[in-house]
Amino acid sequence: MQRHRKTVGSLFPNPEVMWGMEPPSFDAVTKTYTTWFNEAWRFAQDRFTKDLQAATQLARCTSPTEALAVEAEFASKMAADYLAEGQKIVELIGELATEISSGPKVGRTHH
Repeated sequence: MQRHRKTVGSLFPNPEVMWGMEPPSFDAVTKTYTTWFNEAWRFAQDRFTKDLQAATQLARCTSPTEALAVEAEFASKMAADYLAEGQKIVELIGELATEISSGPKVGRTHH
């Protein structure tokens, strides 16, 4: 059986890139990571609350048909939540890229 090796990138930016960043770029990255973390935390709390509500509804079901309807509604709303959250994260990354690429290039010289 053939084995495949998968390389996983680091969760942290390359240190050489980080140390070479201009202060406005570094501030943009810091702001974006902070915003991302706060958004992820809010989303996790919201999803946990919705999961508990669905479990409570499911426990109150009196027939398999009712339970199936609760599960279907839960799955639909969960998929919509994850799609919306994914779009927010993509927009956040786009904002970071725009801030970094349009920031001032002070002190950079080409050799």
